[in-house]
Amino acid sequence: MPSLLLLALLLVAAWLVARVPERAPWLGALDRALNGWLLPAAAFAAAVAVTAYVWGSLNPIAVYHDEAAYLLQAELFARWRWTLPSPVVPRAFEQAAVLVTPVLAPKMGPGHALALVPGVWLGMPALMPLLFTGAAAALLVMLARRIAGGAVALLTLILWLTASGNLVWRPTYFSETSSSVAWLGAWWCLLEWRATRRTGWLLAVAALTGWGAITRPLTFVAFAIPLGVIVLRDVVRTGAWRQFGAAVAIGTACLLVIPLQAWRVTGHPLKSPLGLYTRMYLPSDVIGFGLHAGVPERALPADIARVYEDFDKLHATHTLAALPKTFGERAAAIFNMQFGGWRWVLAPVLIVGALAGIAELSVALVTALLVMLSYLAYAHVAQWTVYYVELMPVLSFAAALGLARSMTWLSTRVRGAPLPQGAAALTAGLVLLITLQPSALEVDAYRRRIEHLTAYQREFFAAMNDRTDPRKLVFVKYGKGHKPHYSLIRNVADPATAPVITAYDLGPAVNDSVRHAFPDRSVYLLDTSTRTLQKIVFAP
Repeated sequence: MPSLLLLALLLVAAWLVARVPERAPWLGALDRALNGWLLPAAAFAAAVAVTAYVWGSLNPIAVYHDEAAYLLQAELFARWRWTLPSPVVPRAFEQAAVLVTPVLAPKMGPGHALALVPGVWLGMPALMPLLFTGAAAALLVMLARRIAGGAVALLTLILWLTASGNLVWRPTYFSETSSSVAWLGAWWCLLEWRATRRTGWLLAVAALTGWGAITRPLTFVAFAIPLGVIVLRDVVRTGAWRQFGAAVAIGTACLLVIPLQAWRVTGHPLKSPLGLYTRMYLPSDVIGFGLHAGVPERALPADIARVYEDFDKLHATHTLAALPKTFGERAAAIFNMQFGGWRWVLAPVLIVGALAGIAELSVALVTALLVMLSYLAYAHVAQWTVYYVELMPVLSFAAALGLARSMTWLSTRVRGAPLPQGAAALTAGLVLLITLQPSALEVDAYRRRIEHLTAYQREFFAAMNDRTDPRKLVFVKYGKGHKPHYSLIRNVADPATAPVITAYDLGPAVNDSVRHAFPDRSVYLLDTSTRTLQKIVFAP
């Protein structure tokens, strides 16, 4: 639907609703529905349903390297393990974002993988990201309703749920699916604590912020700055130092998981898995400006090396002089993530909402800006907007608030009085109906996008998981057409029971060493250039 037509329909809808009699009996029923339990419940269900449809499975393939590493980490935690012993031939099992020596363990912080564990136990690893998305939707409408009313909450949900950023990044195993719940949950608990001064709410703020910090450290350092200023100011004013001390203790307890993980993985509480991985494989991938010279300690397979060459190029061009351009490109990408396509017409109402003078929104916008500024210290392509998924609720609420304020202004011009809450809710419903067709088409397009992204891996994983031979060792030989961002080498959390173990094809001598470590498995060679899986029979 053309954007200008959408804008015209929105104006017509607002003008028509402005003429609804203020005492229409059904407006009260609509108002009560928006202010009861139904709205957050519906938000939860809608978010889960849309994301599940786009993803297409409760056990989908982990597409990108980091997704596969998160899933491996969750599978280890589900078996009460931090690590596995280093493979017999580590270079045959190299996997991006995963240490293969001195132990086998992903480089990530533990927060997100711990949250994925229940889904792994149930054999449905995608269940937890889906539930996190539903929880984020429910928290978002509860926050929006608390601050600006049910109509704005409904508008916020519509703008958030149908944005491209959600449709791209939420049907994944990326950590932003859980960190956004910590972000919104901490804000809700902060508002409850400020309203009631009950200790439990402040402890919940600390616990959720701590969970976020062991999930996405850089994001939550920025998040904690304005939150900490508010809490500390209130503590000084009220003298609630005992509550503050208890909250600090809870937050510290969460953060202690980081040195615990470091000790279990690297043998030293101050040497993180991430730091060890960076030194071993990608010394240039650090916070800062310009390319930091350094020689990797371990050679990478050709496919992963191709991916990491792009990292070096990014860091080389990520300089202080380029920061204004970098910030502009990233801001444009974030705007497009939320307001791309036909939604660009909402840019003016975003500004109206941002300038509305609501304290909670001002804090949220400052927090969002701090996150963007924090990530300026790290090189990444502007289109990799997954780092900013937590900002989308803020932008959605600002635009919804601006749209509601604009409708109120129009109503005042038409009827000489502000729009009643129920009528505003009706307008929100009309917005939903107007945007339903283009949104439905986009949802279907993003489902096809995931099918396209995973087609390469699904073909080969399906062949490897053929049940006619349920215990395989598969050596993977990559051809020229291999897509380096989509690896077929995946380490497993339980090598004794995994149906398939994959390793690089490194030639007969190395392959023999690997084969002898798995004497009870049938051996296959997967050649991606010929798209064949061939069983190798050895002489007795």
